[in-house]
Amino acid sequence: IDPATTITRNDTSHIVSGSYTCNSTGLVYLIRCKKQCPDAWYIGETKQRLRERINGHRATIRQSSTLPIGDHFSGPGHSQTDIRINILQGNLHNTHTRRIAEQRLISKFRTHENGLNRDLGFMTRYHWIDIIVSHSYWYFKILIFTWCFLPSICTLWTIWLRTS
Repeated sequence: IDPATTITRNDTSHIVSGSYTCNSTGLVYLIRCKKQCPDAWYIGETKQRLRERINGHRATIRQSSTLPIGDHFSGPGHSQTDIRINILQGNLHNTHTRRIAEQRLISKFRTHENGLNRDLGFMTRYHWIDIIVSHSYWYFKILIFTWCFLPSICTLWTIWLRTS
């Protein structure tokens, strides 16, 4: 693990607080390439010990996987020894909180546009959860209304159309 306390990319910085090891759990982590590849940034989250999660990434490299980490680090001139790991945030033992933190950091460093985070559909779900939880009680009320009553309204509309 790289012990850096400040992570910087372009004009964006993130200060890391806390001390973590490979046995730490409940983390948001950053994988970068030691060869300074500018777009080889991947932000992930894990409830597992970091060691176990990184071993999973290393397995995708050995298998020359088409997943982002496997694809980059099994490419020409690269190997799994080029992985550089930083902990961005820790002590996140609640899955929801950890995934929102992951999404915020992916957005902050723009690793979904210029990096190895490619699963936008997966991240979009967290963005809406974040809006509902963090921004307004009214978003929550609208969501509940839509979720509870829209199917009934659609059913009534369909019955009305069939009988007309």
